[in-house]
Amino acid sequence: MLNLLPLWKFIFPTFKPLKKLTKAMIDIETAGKAPGCIVLTMAAVLFDQNGKISETLELAISYDESSSVGLTCDANTQAWWHTQAAETFRLVWEPEHVTAGKEAFEKLFEFCQSADEVWSKGSDFDFPIIKAAAQAFGSDTSLMWDYWKQRDLRTMIKLLPHVTHTKTNIAHTALGDAIDQTKHLQKLLAELKKLTPSNLLHSLFR
Repeated sequence: MLNLLPLWKFIFPTFKPLKKLTKAMIDIETAGKAPGCIVLTMAAVLFDQNGKISETLELAISYDESSSVGLTCDANTQAWWHTQAAETFRLVWEPEHVTAGKEAFEKLFEFCQSADEVWSKGSDFDFPIIKAAAQAFGSDTSLMWDYWKQRDLRTMIKLLPHVTHTKTNIAHTALGDAIDQTKHLQKLLAELKKLTPSNLLHSLFR
């Protein structure tokens, strides 16, 4: 096939091929539902625009250390955790290895630094809880991704409710959810590309 890139460079000397975006999906498991609560585990997945996962990160933080810096546990949330499967509870509440809180959040921020977009399922849960907990531990929050990189998976799901995904990992575990959310997002983005302007408007205003 004829390579037209040299011709484009001749006609438009400043032309640059579109950058391949790197995206991150994050997920946290917590002992509460608001900023200031304890973050038990957190995970991040780096993936490309085709949904191919390149790297994963999973971190657990000591409950006792979190309590010592003023982070709290919500009784209703704790009771909900006790209704979950024993394996899920063990993975989240009784991890084999923990990372010091300050270091854990800085590792998460550094891991996501190469990402052009940082996704989570809901814009008002993971992001503010992560920032509040990082500040409580004295982590360097200047390493955190810029606010304008934040993206919301829940909005995409609402926009295209017919695009579903069956979870293949253990639900309510940070890495398992982050991977499944990445797979769901890829399906949503692929469907979004197929929509005509009229179909898109219908999805927005139905």
